[in-house]
Amino acid sequence: MHRFALRLAFAVTTALFAVGFLAVPAGAADRTVRIVSSDYAPDPVRITVGDRVTWLNGDSLPHDASGNGWSTPLLMNGERASVRFTARGTYRYTCTIHPAMSGRVIVSAAGGSGATTPPTDPAPRSSAAARPAAPVAILLVAATAFGFGLVLRRTARRPR
Repeated sequence: MHRFALRLAFAVTTALFAVGFLAVPAGAADRTVRIVSSDYAPDPVRITVGDRVTWLNGDSLPHDASGNGWSTPLLMNGERASVRFTARGTYRYTCTIHPAMSGRVIVSAAGGSGATTPPTDPAPRSSAAARPAAPVAILLVAATAFGFGLVLRRTARRPR
């Protein structure tokens, strides 16, 4: 019975690890735009469909990035927020507090074509609505370890 419990725990652990790794989009990248001296850098930032852009505020003033139908929350120094871009196009954005600050995200097709097609500035999916995969994977690993411990404790208590 002890061997069966160990094999079962190993199988469950392996399955949960696989689910955790599959939850991360394959090939998706994260590009960072730094906000320093009331400027976005780099500008423009170039990504492919499905990639995420993270704005990191390194300025002493609060800033955000707001486009046509999407925006990050207001970011204080050291804070960051991300947006995943799911359609090809050119996304123009500004800081709502400092309208002179502007930038562009240029999203090309996954095959590497840099061409954009109208309409430009489609609404991307905000990361605030999406669930990050890393915390889910961490919870799965913790739950698996807890379950594995329970199985071992239960099998150790049984008389042979």
